[in-house]
Amino acid sequence: VDHLDRLNFDQFKVSVKASDVFLAVESYRLLAKQIDQPLHLGITEAGGLRSGSVKSAIGLGLLLSEGIGDTLRVS
Repeated sequence: VDHLDRLNFDQFKVSVKASDVFLAVESYRLLAKQIDQPLHLGITEAGGLRSGSVKSAIGLGLLLSEGIGDTLRVS
């Protein structure tokens, strides 16, 4: 982020890539405290339709309830 700031890039979002729901949530929490850029939320490789939906709902629900996140994807 600092490197992009030095190059005057300011139109970007930051995303975390982690397939473990709780690792992703904690990573987004830490990142949200450290940077002002928009965060693009998603749980990587969440799984099949049912398990992926549950994992995404848990992770995204926790983050959104804390006011973290600007855009999101569910996969």
